[in-house]
Amino acid sequence: MAPDTSAGENSVAWPYFLPDGRHFIFVASSDSLSRSESEFWLKVGDIDGGTSKRVGVTQSRAVFAAPGYVLYLKDGFLVAHHFNLGTLELEGEPIPITDSIGFAATANQGINASASD
Repeated sequence: MAPDTSAGENSVAWPYFLPDGRHFIFVASSDSLSRSESEFWLKVGDIDGGTSKRVGVTQSRAVFAAPGYVLYLKDGFLVAHHFNLGTLELEGEPIPITDSIGFAATANQGINASASD
């Protein structure tokens, strides 16, 4: 997992494995995103080191929640966004779970959320 410097990425962080044990979601920072909003690319990679792909934009680290959602911070809301494990893509619109989430841009990039089956 390395930044795609040709796309302006300068760092990657916070991998979170998906249920297949081969793929993971992670975030990448980029000069092309709004640094004032602490936005990051949400990406999917694989353990073989193949090409990663962008699937969305987030304001925090992200975690996977069974049966098929990614949890992340968007516009001050903790959201659940449907994630298709077959296509490795986000689908539809994110669903707000709660608002007024405490956000610490300098401490672990926002949320410290977890999910349990």
